[in-house]
Amino acid sequence: MDVDHFKAMNDQYGHLAGDVLLRSVGGLLHANVREIDLVARYGGEEFAALLLDTDKAAAQHVAERIRAAIAQEPLRAYDEEIPVTVSVGLATCPDDAEELMSLLELADRALYQAKEAGRNRVVAYA
Repeated sequence: MDVDHFKAMNDQYGHLAGDVLLRSVGGLLHANVREIDLVARYGGEEFAALLLDTDKAAAQHVAERIRAAIAQEPLRAYDEEIPVTVSVGLATCPDDAEELMSLLELADRALYQAKEAGRNRVVAYA
């Protein structure tokens, strides 16, 4: 998952506000997965979620729920309300790949497809 146009938000609102946004996005991501799932920041404005024992249809449902929760209303950073959207790419094990690095690479490809298709969407690797 990648926060859409994050650099522009940092440029407009400042890096402190950008940090608040990243923490808010991380909180929403964590609130929309199960306790057994793993959520991590994976780079500057990228996040990853490992959904255990979850097939592609269920993972797509969770990803869409996360995307909608983030897009639903502007996030607050100090005195600013900032509209935030995310693009999500997903891949599943064992359907798409069985090794972690391959799984991440395929999810990243799907993420770029989501960005190229207009952002603020979920794309599953096919």
